[in-house]
Amino acid sequence: MKEKAFYRQGLATSGVPRHMHNGYLRYILEGTQPGDFLMAILSNDLKEACARGDLENQQVLYQHVYFLYHFAPSNCWGSPEAVKSWIESHQIRRMGMEETGADPS
Repeated sequence: MKEKAFYRQGLATSGVPRHMHNGYLRYILEGTQPGDFLMAILSNDLKEACARGDLENQQVLYQHVYFLYHFAPSNCWGSPEAVKSWIESHQIRRMGMEETGADPS
């Protein structure tokens, strides 16, 4: 999938810690609810991100924002409302696929 490769490359070149890559990919591609730190980053909540992040993530907050700004869809981050909408839109899409029996891959 070209889209997944694009995001993987963006994460690697942005300097986002490796242990965060799968969380970003699941969120962006599948709308999976992220953990507390990633939710704070996506929601543009600096205070909460600083409180929730491990030491490595606290030291590279800029790299997270760089990745989002340059690589992530603009409507998937930036406010709590944008994050909620992104997650809900993927849930609705999954429900539609289940009802029609469509293959999500």
